[in-house]
Amino acid sequence: MEANNFQKFDLILSDMCPEFTGNKLVDHIDSLNLSREAVSFSMTMLKKNGNLLIKTFEGGLQKKFYVN
Repeated sequence: MEANNFQKFDLILSDMCPEFTGNKLVDHIDSLNLSREAVSFSMTMLKKNGNLLIKTFEGGLQKKFYVN
C-alpha cells in the first residue's frame, strides 16, 4: 500500500538506537544513519509543516546532519 493511502502525521518521534559496537565513532555514525532513515520515512509520512524529533549520539558529525 502506498503512503498516500494512510493518514499523515503531525509529529514523528525517532528514538532508534543502533546495536552498540563499543567503538564511539562507529556507534555515532550508525546512529546518524538511523536518523537519515527517520528523515527519509518522514518525508512521505509527515503532514505539511509537520515535525520530526530525532535522538542521536553526539560525536562531532551531527552538526553536518542537522537540518533547518
